[in-house]
Amino acid sequence: MLKDPVLTSELRKYDAIIINPPRNGAESQIQEVSQLSKANIIIVSCDFNSFFRDLKILIAKGFKLQKLTLIDQFYYTSHIEIVAILEL
Repeated sequence: MLKDPVLTSELRKYDAIIINPPRNGAESQIQEVSQLSKANIIIVSCDFNSFFRDLKILIAKGFKLQKLTLIDQFYYTSHIEIVAILEL
């Protein structure tokens, strides 16, 4: 399990970043991603609270939410997957 986030300096070489964190989110990784000056980000999340916490960080840094989709992947349960596309 990766404990340290991939640093902003390493992330700069990519045009798109996909983040699929555990339930508690990816706050330390989101902090690194938020420092980028240009990026397309896809976030897949299974927890509303950590998703919105992480989304708030990115929006505060100028990222724009382009698309938000809810996926009922696990029928007959209360679990919903959230998929968001953001651009800077």
